[in-house]
Parts: sequence; structure tokens; C-alpha cells
Amino acid sequence: MFAQCVGLEQKNREYGFEVISIGPGMVDTSMQQAVRSKSSDEYAMADFFKQAFEDGRLQKPDNVAEKIYTILENIYE
Repeated sequence: MFAQCVGLEQKNREYGFEVISIGPGMVDTSMQQAVRSKSSDEYAMADFFKQAFEDGRLQKPDNVAEKIYTILENIYE
């Protein structure tokens, strides 16, 4: 919503700028690996992230990068 509001405000300005909001979801990064290595006593949400990984709910970084690249190559109104 914020990106849409800023986009509308900037649309007709001489030197306006584009705003794009990207929400890739959970991505399998080294930070995710570090969290999954913790116990629930060390990090309250450790079990949640472990289960997300086991269920295959984490996005691969390369796939996310490809999607972001595709988004950035397009022109949006």
C-alpha cells in the first residue's frame, strides 16, 4: 500500500521516482541456517523455521534473485 501511495504521488512529477515493494517470503539464507541450528530455548521461533525448512516453504536465493530481476526489468504504472 505504501509503495502504491508513493507511486501515485510521484507519477506526474517532473523528477519523480519509482517505488517497488517486493516480498519474497522466507528465503533459505545463511541467517535461516543459523536460526535452525538454535534450540527453542535459545530462539523462540527456531521450531517454526525448522518446520518451514522441512516442509519446503523456503525460497531458494537464486529463484528469488531471478524474480527480482524480472520485476526490475518491467515498467509499471
